[in-house]
Amino acid sequence: MLETREKNHLIGYLKIDFISAILGGIVKIPYFKEELKVEIPPGTQPGDEIIIKEKGLPDTKSKKRGNLILRVQVELPKKISENDSYS
Repeated sequence: MLETREKNHLIGYLKIDFISAILGGIVKIPYFKEELKVEIPPGTQPGDEIIIKEKGLPDTKSKKRGNLILRVQVELPKKISENDSYS
């Protein structure tokens, strides 16, 4: 999930299914020693960023924490059944 950092912000990727992208919802993700509940807004697009305030790294001078920035990846089904197809 976590890929890199920019200053005191942590940046990662969040994979969601296409139903969650369309309708929105809550996704639970492991985050170090805790579990975060991430709200997915309806109509989320691939590449959208969800920012969770103050879940990044602490600044060495001010001690203020950066943000956790999650870049959304939408997983699409590779196969659908005949009942699911539009014809």
